[in-house]
Amino acid sequence: MEVAYDFTGTLTEGVVKIDLLTLQRLHPRRCWALQWAIDHLGALSTQAQKLRRQLTSYDKLVDSDDEQKLYLMWEKHPEKENCSIIIGMLKVGKKKLFLLNEKQQNYEADALCVLDFFVHESKQRQGFGHVLFDAMLVEEVLQPYQLAIDRPSNPFLCFIQKHYEMKDPVWQSTNFVVFPPFFDDHRPRENGMDRRSLNGNKISSGFHTPSMSEKMPAVSSRPGSRSSSISASPRHAYSYRGDSASGIIHGTAATPSRPNYAPDTPQGRKNTRDFGHTSLW
Repeated sequence: MEVAYDFTGTLTEGVVKIDLLTLQRLHPRRCWALQWAIDHLGALSTQAQKLRRQLTSYDKLVDSDDEQKLYLMWEKHPEKENCSIIIGMLKVGKKKLFLLNEKQQNYEADALCVLDFFVHESKQRQGFGHVLFDAMLVEEVLQPYQLAIDRPSNPFLCFIQKHYEMKDPVWQSTNFVVFPPFFDDHRPRENGMDRRSLNGNKISSGFHTPSMSEKMPAVSSRPGSRSSSISASPRHAYSYRGDSASGIIHGTAATPSRPNYAPDTPQGRKNTRDFGHTSLW
């Protein structure tokens, strides 16, 4: 992919790492061609992988919060003076992943992830992808099995197997892929509420679990009383009261008397209207 800009003196020819500091130094007003190259490579990668959204762009790199870096491969045009050829790009970033191995053991890891990988179609099958990937591994001081790959395509998995002999990818529910040797550098997470430190000492969770006696409400009764009160806390108290209607029917409760109100009071006028001076009892 040609761009009408000579990166000589701006970027090192070959594979160059572009991080946030580089993007801030080579902002579009100073080096418009860098933004153009990143955006166009990202668009071509999206089309090649048949994705719904573009993964790589200048703005996404600037706004990323997971230390994303772009490895850009380019060369000076052999015939045109003020022109460069963009060969490909590889985007990586740090992410915290929760993984399962082949035995369904849980792992938690901060892994460097391959987020996008693309070589221009005019430069494919010429070894440029291998050179680009190797340059990233050397710069990051990593082995291929220490990487996690986001949604790798079948050609990418074949590329990994051919050049790095990594087989049996372990797919995760998040569509990340790691390979079995990845788990050799990590310890599985312990299940359960109790966590233990590396020296075997139990770590308190900071929460108090009440005992059965603490969960049971206090029950108090007074000898000879007709009811017992059950109190769960000083704020909430519940007491049992006998049914007054059943007490009247069975003769176990005194018959309540209706108080007499003066006829000129509101309650007296209501009684006159409702009961017509007729006593209910």
